[in-house]
Amino acid sequence: MEASYRTHLRSMVGPVCIGVSVWCAAGVLSVASADAVQARLVSPAPWWVLLAGVVIAGLVPAWRRHPVTALPALMASLPWWPIPLPASALIWTGPLAWAPIIAAVGAASGSHLLGRLGRALGAHAPQRATWIAAALTLLLGGLTLWSLAPRLPGGDEPHYLVITQSLWLDGDLRIENNHTRRDYAEYFGGTLRPDYINRGQDREIYSIHAPGVSALVLPGFVLAGLVGAQLTILLCLAVMGAFVWRASWRATDDAAAAWFAWAAVVGTATSLLLGVMVFPDGPAAAAVAVGLYLLARLARDAHAVTVTQLVVGATALAFLPWLHTRFALLAAGLGASIVAALWLAPGRPRAQRWRRTWQFLSVPAVSAVGWFLSFWLIYGSVDPRAPYRGAESLREWIWGAVAGLFADQQFGLLAFSPVVIAAVIGACRAATRPVRLVCVASVVSVVGYTIAVASYHMWWAGLPGLPARFLTAALPLLAVPLAVGWRKATSGGRAVLLALLSVSWLITALVIAHDHGAFAFNYRDGQAAWLEWLSPVANLPRAWPSFFWGTEGAFLAHVGIWIAVWAVGWVALRALVRRHVERADIGRVAVAVWLLVCVMGSAEAGWWLTGVNGLDPARSQLALLQRDRTWRVAPGAVSQSSAAPVIRPDEAPLSDRPTGVVMAVGPVPAGSYRVEWTADDGPPAQLSARVGRSAPLFAWLTTDGSAQDVVLPAGAAVLSLQVEPVEAAARIAARLIPLEVHRRTGGTARASADYADGRTYFLDDNVFVEPAGYWVRGGRQAHVIVWRSGAVAGTRLPLSLRNGGAANVVTIRVDGWSHTLNLEPWQEAMVELPHADALGSWPLTIHSASGFQPSASGDSQDTRYLGVWVGR
Repeated sequence: MEASYRTHLRSMVGPVCIGVSVWCAAGVLSVASADAVQARLVSPAPWWVLLAGVVIAGLVPAWRRHPVTALPALMASLPWWPIPLPASALIWTGPLAWAPIIAAVGAASGSHLLGRLGRALGAHAPQRATWIAAALTLLLGGLTLWSLAPRLPGGDEPHYLVITQSLWLDGDLRIENNHTRRDYAEYFGGTLRPDYINRGQDREIYSIHAPGVSALVLPGFVLAGLVGAQLTILLCLAVMGAFVWRASWRATDDAAAAWFAWAAVVGTATSLLLGVMVFPDGPAAAAVAVGLYLLARLARDAHAVTVTQLVVGATALAFLPWLHTRFALLAAGLGASIVAALWLAPGRPRAQRWRRTWQFLSVPAVSAVGWFLSFWLIYGSVDPRAPYRGAESLREWIWGAVAGLFADQQFGLLAFSPVVIAAVIGACRAATRPVRLVCVASVVSVVGYTIAVASYHMWWAGLPGLPARFLTAALPLLAVPLAVGWRKATSGGRAVLLALLSVSWLITALVIAHDHGAFAFNYRDGQAAWLEWLSPVANLPRAWPSFFWGTEGAFLAHVGIWIAVWAVGWVALRALVRRHVERADIGRVAVAVWLLVCVMGSAEAGWWLTGVNGLDPARSQLALLQRDRTWRVAPGAVSQSSAAPVIRPDEAPLSDRPTGVVMAVGPVPAGSYRVEWTADDGPPAQLSARVGRSAPLFAWLTTDGSAQDVVLPAGAAVLSLQVEPVEAAARIAARLIPLEVHRRTGGTARASADYADGRTYFLDDNVFVEPAGYWVRGGRQAHVIVWRSGAVAGTRLPLSLRNGGAANVVTIRVDGWSHTLNLEPWQEAMVELPHADALGSWPLTIHSASGFQPSASGDSQDTRYLGVWVGR
């Protein structure tokens, strides 16, 4: 009986650990000020979250039978412990608090489910697996395209499509007339200027962008417009996925290794993002994958390669320079490697080797002649740099730039896909001669291409830039080294590789899924948006290496320290697992803990190197204001707290020019606040408080004192304090102190404007704000709050409406009261709103059932879909 009781009690240890961790992760934690790591303010989640976490965790057999597999999850509770903690312990708050829990899930489950799924699908049979890889790649690409759809086409995509239209409509590459006619209006709403640097020798405008991808998507664009072009690019992504798997399997004869390489290459944010956008990088990656497969086949069994296969591989490589000039390096590297493989093939006479070499080189030779000739015909020079002449700027910090393409937090490949580091291990461990040939060729091609890309500012990141965009085409070359790395790894090493792969896929999912891919588009400001979002207390951007924070030497030192931290952790993990761990689940726990501890260690090292204390808590402090009860946790003490935190703005991104922004925080709950500032000696400057980019709500001079009170009846998605002249921002520091917080539901204001009926706050994007009033979008429901200074509860408010150019049904709601109007085109109406609430404001919902486009009448170029006008 006693033994049974102990067994039952032991079976609850793991679920209780998970439940406590979930309860902590679901709560809110911050600090009293940005300088006080130990003075933590917490607001726990409801009790039922703890209970639900324990019950659900109890359904997992591994957590009941082996409680140690729940150990990694306890890292999520670490910030809540009343003990002295380093700043890195506060990483595990906000969204990142769930990372230790996910690590515990991995420690409990391992890869058994994936193995069973693979066997059920027959994913180890090469022919079937190739099609499965293509289908899965197509599925992932489709989901990515669906998520990014509201942001596409973006960047240079419209420019490539204009070239497509020029080819189709005019049969040439001269694009000036296409821009003049606004041919792009069907897929791009703004004004698109020709993207060129130098005119052709005929004084016509030719796009700076190569025409290869434009020609490739032409059939799809003719059939289905933008969607047809995107589907063409998506099919190229599927081809890349299939050939990555096939090349990896050919090189290793190991289906599991091929699937690991496929997941590591296809699952990067870089591959999926560029694999669905009308850029040349996705098709280039497909062509490189085809070339890699040909190389792997020749290295393993050159006699089995047919002439047709040689010509297909040669055609794919020959197409690369037409996609972009920089891809000529990849074509040359792979082409030279394939020629070497043809000559190294045993048992063939010299004449036969020459014949097969020319069979392979014939298509690239013809393509190269045509490629150089195209530059001569257009620019009067065979130099492929002719379209860019005058814009190129060779970097003096070339090695820092090369490292940045791999390690920079915004644009580095490893920052978004750390599993790719396994390619280095695989390249070093290639044993047989054929595999060594493929790995050496891949490494040399990637290194040479990376140096070339890093040399030119215009090829490095773009504005905004996508993660490791210019390494996209080279990613398939990492497949064989990755597969070798998996094949040569021990069971413990494979646990590490799976952990890194899981992290990479989670980052990819976050970057692509959050706000339609908002985290994927970065400016060169040293602040990765996804890192800022992950932990609302810790300053993660300062912990991760950034090419833009300081000097080249400082960046390289940061990268070196990170490598050292992870290397020391790796050595310690190997020693522990080899000597003391025999069970597979304990090994997975060790890997999970190693991963979490190394993140903390590298963050501490990064903060030390960049000279910050590791905290940027404004976002978490503002979230805490909306909680009913707050507790203060300090070493050795826990007590209830009513003191409001002192909110200082998070560290501002780097900027090439002053912006005048002294403070920007949000979302700020509705309520009353005190803005305090300090200013160094200098001439007086004007401070203004704004909601987002709206006109100033309040304005003061720095000589008016050092504090002012502000009232925000609708809160603010972003409350900014700006200064004029903008240069004065460097000598002014500000902070926000809550005086009284109102827990109003319905969101916070994104913009504001002053009208005759009062100050209006807009809680969504369903309005077009103008100086005299605002339009509610047609077919949309807008949420606004009207506030009058001095208004008290019971005050009524007249609201002036004017319908647009189509019959409409307009409904207005205020706290349970509603009024519906059936309006004819351009009909005006006056509505008297009921009593103001206790804050002296009117929270409105205005729904416009229909709308009109002014441009439909032909007298206007306004293409907005407008519903009803509110204002005088």
